[in-house]
Amino acid sequence: MASASHIQCKYASVRVMTVDGDWFSLSPHGNTVDISYSGDDCETTAYGDDTHVNLAGLKNYTITFNGWWAGSGEAAPASLLDDLVGASVGTEIQINPAGSVATSPAYAGSVNISSIDVGFPVDNIATMNFTATPRHGALTMVADGSW
Repeated sequence: MASASHIQCKYASVRVMTVDGDWFSLSPHGNTVDISYSGDDCETTAYGDDTHVNLAGLKNYTITFNGWWAGSGEAAPASLLDDLVGASVGTEIQINPAGSVATSPAYAGSVNISSIDVGFPVDNIATMNFTATPRHGALTMVADGSW
């Protein structure tokens, strides 16, 4: 069981835009946020080449959020995230690894939330996690991470 002294997302700040256009902080509900970058390798090796030749390709990223589930109340993320799964307009996400600090850069991107998993283990805290993938554009570094 998590205790009252358990600190969620101690330093990181995470927020998503709701379908109504308001920002919602997921930080109080979070345990971890992972960002995974990748880039395609396009092989262009031609007949007669002695070594493989690769060109840099398109970039991709995935954001995974893990935290505790809260299903009721104004500050509960369950219904908010449910509205965002498969939403035709996608959503905006901002992640600041050092918290909402003006001197700390943050990541920002337009994403689709493609799945939410909720777990209810016996005699333990209920958990949730979601995966976000790019909707359009890149995950950019914002110089001023305060909000």
